[in-house]
Amino acid sequence: MYPPGFIPKWIAYLEYLNTLNPWAVLTGLFSIGAVVLVPRVLPKLPGAFVAILVSTLVVAVFDLPVETISGRFGHLSPEFPVPVVPAFNPALWAGLFWAAFSIALLGALESLLSAVVADGVIGGRHRSNIELIAQGAANIISPLFGGIPATGANRPHHDQYKTRGPHSYRGDCPRPYTARHFFLWPCPWFLQFPWHVWREYSLLLPGT
Repeated sequence: MYPPGFIPKWIAYLEYLNTLNPWAVLTGLFSIGAVVLVPRVLPKLPGAFVAILVSTLVVAVFDLPVETISGRFGHLSPEFPVPVVPAFNPALWAGLFWAAFSIALLGALESLLSAVVADGVIGGRHRSNIELIAQGAANIISPLFGGIPATGANRPHHDQYKTRGPHSYRGDCPRPYTARHFFLWPCPWFLQFPWHVWREYSLLLPGT
């Protein structure tokens, strides 16, 4: 556990500098270079895709000693989860109603504000009703499959824009299906995805 202050954190970093993993440093530097340089050389090819694909293949083929998705989170099943309907408890639901209402209201405001920011980035115009209906439907359905509620945010919008993804997929509904496609097809390879590459990719994106 790192100390909370800025200076104490850097002191801790320096103290543990001898534990630096050279393979993680090399794959991390490659991923940063791919994210930054590939779009300049090949504008239609997302640098993040190259970083993810190549670093994952290198780690898996050469069995490099770096932390991966499977090492971080353990085994992830590629099977689609069975929906589970929670038991109806009137006393519990009554106590959580106002808290859930407040969270839903704040989530709606955050999504709409993020949509306005995304409009300024891509020069578009969002549809607020569809944005909120899609988010509400996703947040009602995803807990039945073990998911958690989420809201629209600047970070995914910028991810889509920076990686030249379709701007119409800014809502929350496609995300579970996109993640599921990763698991159903190349699950063994996806589990070899280096965890530090994802963290560096996050730092290189705006709106993080």
